[in-house]
Amino acid sequence: MSVAEELVPEISWSRRIISLVVALVVVAGGAFGVYYFAFSGDSSTATTAKPQEAVATKGQLVSTLTTTGTAASTLSSKLTFQGSGQVKSLKVVVGDKVTAGQELARLDDTTAQRKVQTAAANLTTAKLKLQQLTDPPKTSDVAAAQQAVASARGQLANAQTNLANGTTTDLATSDAAVLQAQNTLQSANNTVDTTWASLVNAQRAYCGTSGITVFYCSVGVDVPLSEAAVSALTLSLYSITGPAAQVTAITTATNGLLAANSAYINAKNSVASAQKSLESALAKRKSLSDPNTLTQLQSAVDSATASLAGAQARYDQLMAGPTSTDLALQQQSVTLAQISYQQAVDDADGLVLKAPFDGIIGSIPVNVGDQVGASTLAMTLSNPEGVRVDLTISETDLSGLKTGIFGIVTFDSLPGQIYLVRVSGVSTTPTVTQGVVTYPVQAQILRGPDLAKYAADLQKVGTALTSLGGGGAAARAGATAGQNGAQGGQSAGQGGAGAQRTPGAGTQRTPGAGTTPGAGRTPAAGVTPGQGGFGGAGGAGGTAGAGILQGLANAPMPVAGMNANVIILLDLKEDALLVPTAAVKRQGRTSYVLVIQPDGTTKQQTVGTGGSDNTNTAITTGLNEGDKVLVGVAATAGASRTPTRAAGAGGAGQGPGTFGPAPAGGVR
Repeated sequence: MSVAEELVPEISWSRRIISLVVALVVVAGGAFGVYYFAFSGDSSTATTAKPQEAVATKGQLVSTLTTTGTAASTLSSKLTFQGSGQVKSLKVVVGDKVTAGQELARLDDTTAQRKVQTAAANLTTAKLKLQQLTDPPKTSDVAAAQQAVASARGQLANAQTNLANGTTTDLATSDAAVLQAQNTLQSANNTVDTTWASLVNAQRAYCGTSGITVFYCSVGVDVPLSEAAVSALTLSLYSITGPAAQVTAITTATNGLLAANSAYINAKNSVASAQKSLESALAKRKSLSDPNTLTQLQSAVDSATASLAGAQARYDQLMAGPTSTDLALQQQSVTLAQISYQQAVDDADGLVLKAPFDGIIGSIPVNVGDQVGASTLAMTLSNPEGVRVDLTISETDLSGLKTGIFGIVTFDSLPGQIYLVRVSGVSTTPTVTQGVVTYPVQAQILRGPDLAKYAADLQKVGTALTSLGGGGAAARAGATAGQNGAQGGQSAGQGGAGAQRTPGAGTQRTPGAGTTPGAGRTPAAGVTPGQGGFGGAGGAGGTAGAGILQGLANAPMPVAGMNANVIILLDLKEDALLVPTAAVKRQGRTSYVLVIQPDGTTKQQTVGTGGSDNTNTAITTGLNEGDKVLVGVAATAGASRTPTRAAGAGGAGQGPGTFGPAPAGGVR
């Protein structure tokens, strides 16, 4: 082993010993420093601090709650069509601003419009029928009804006459018709006999004439002549030749044969016609002898009577007008037609997507040509003017919250903007997350219409709200400074306006002018009402806060999801008799203060309290306005580093500065 290697352990142990000694020195020095600064001081400052005095004065006692939240939209909707079909048109794109009732999209409504037209026509028809019932009868309609009655009466009279006469007249007429038909038939038969004889003679005369064609006179050719023979003889008249006398004789004989043949045939036809007439007359005569004839006549009377009754009823109804039942039924028809028409219109309107409120289009997941149903998401719509703040409140703070109280909100993303809110909902159903119990609370950001609606209530708390709004972001910085000062060893967080404060041990903090306390800070004990509470630049902050309400209408609304800083005004007592909370002592269940007598001595005075904001306490009994009370106790020589304060001291953790106007009171 080398010498160097032998020296390594020794050097290592030496270094360790040196490091340990240094550490002990540092610790000892730190302990001495703490002792020196905490419990000692130089001979020039080791004096006994005088107890502070405060005057009982009238002022506001403000109790607030400081918390955080998240902005959320109160007017946001997922829009869907009320019907189904193919997307015909899209009227908007993402980001468009729309107004309530504006058309956003439309489905194909061809079939729906046809149904609307059909329903409209049915409604018109029903209304016309109702109008016909209610209108007076037309002159032409009355005349037609009267004519129908007269015609029915004439038909009834004829039927009644036929029934009254029975079959007597008809039988006589029928017998006469049969007799006439028989005579006609007999006459026709006689004519047949006569014309037959004439035909035979004419044939003989024709055959006896010289120069004629003897074909029609040969054996087997008989009369009457056939149609072919008649045609041949008629043609032969145009081909007769020979001497004139012979031509004349042949023509005369031929014409005589043709005429006799025609007369005979006509006579035969007359017989056939007369025979049919006789048969018809006999059939009618037989029907009149049928027992059913009387029944038929009675049926004719009955039918004519019913026709007359119907015509008379129609005339009477026309003159009397519609009955109440007819009107009610037709009115019901009109109502049903109106319902059908409105349903058709609603169905057609359901194919048109319209904006339910003013807002901005968020998303459009459908395209023209898509087939959609009644539940298909068409687009989203939100109104940036409708924003609330969702708060999460611990169970210890829930008791002081109620619907209808006001507060202010700021957003880190919107520096310089202050918003007025109203608590709109407080849930009593707890939410437990990892063992932590919280309660959901909603606060509505108030805009123009809301401000007008709650104007009377806002007027009562306007001063307090204005004071909460003064200072803005600087107020939150002041609150942080005050909290750090308290953590650095300040027991009461007290300081004087314009007085030099010495921060607690380990905290060197001298806020410059303009520092204001944030949410959750109130004027310290001994503050003259109306002074202090908002730190170095409180005056400027209070003045700026006076214009909060005027600027709310034009302030840009936060976007959903933004983080919010919230101060809720829990309670406000006007004209309360206030003393610093540090002046109130307790002995058992009794509260008392040390009242400074005119001779400088103190007297223990029992008092009744009416609430506190941890800075000031309201006194209900035992003190009068103007009474002086003792705040705190005399300091000892070993407590020279405890911050001192003068009358009118400012907020906790504050340094030198001028305190602006603010109501006495604060937040818890």
